[in-house]
Amino acid sequence: MAPCSTVTVTSTSVTTPHVTATAWQTVATELADGVSTTTATVTTTVSTTVTTTATTTTTVTVTPPAQNLVPNGDFSSGSTGWSVINTSPAAWVNGGVGTSGSPDGISNAYHITNIVPTGQYFMASPLFGLKASSSYSVFFMVASTSTDRRLVNTVHTQLNCGSITVVDTGLSQATQGATGYYSVSTNFNTPITADPSTVSQLNRCQLQFLFPHSSQTPVTWFLAKVSIASTGAVSA
Repeated sequence: MAPCSTVTVTSTSVTTPHVTATAWQTVATELADGVSTTTATVTTTVSTTVTTTATTTTTVTVTPPAQNLVPNGDFSSGSTGWSVINTSPAAWVNGGVGTSGSPDGISNAYHITNIVPTGQYFMASPLFGLKASSSYSVFFMVASTSTDRRLVNTVHTQLNCGSITVVDTGLSQATQGATGYYSVSTNFNTPITADPSTVSQLNRCQLQFLFPHSSQTPVTWFLAKVSIASTGAVSA
């Protein structure tokens, strides 16, 4: 349940009305045969300040951002926890993390450059756990200096939990944004089961990315904003 916060707003207004009051004044008038007292009514305007305070209580519902289950999925700690397999070390160089070439120029992105048309570059996230009978969404962004969309489409992504492949996707349906990145967002459900073996494997999940070599080198690949978030339980 999303937390609620109560905000009390107090507004104060000052009103200065003009109140007409009646003041009494006694006037003595001397007559020839004595003194006669005459009472006269004098109208006086008196300024009065009245302060009114209105208190309004408003309930605001605040929805916190979904927790990213992928440790260091935003590469804010560099490449800590991530594993790489470079099948041709001479063909893939300058792997690392930086803001240059990232989606917004501020957040981090992992980059690797293919300089010889051979081999593949494999990346795997740190391990994390998922729950059985649950729904999740996975999101990540990929960019390339190559203009060959067919090459981009061959990037392969899997979410493996032990021997269970939960997600198997590519970039063929991804749309390229203004920053040159292709965004991939996929919803998935974990197995609806209480089987101890399956539950144990779901506690050892890993997102894996496979980047292909290019026939027209050099080509630099970028990976950014990797995340998995829970979207609720799944009913049997």
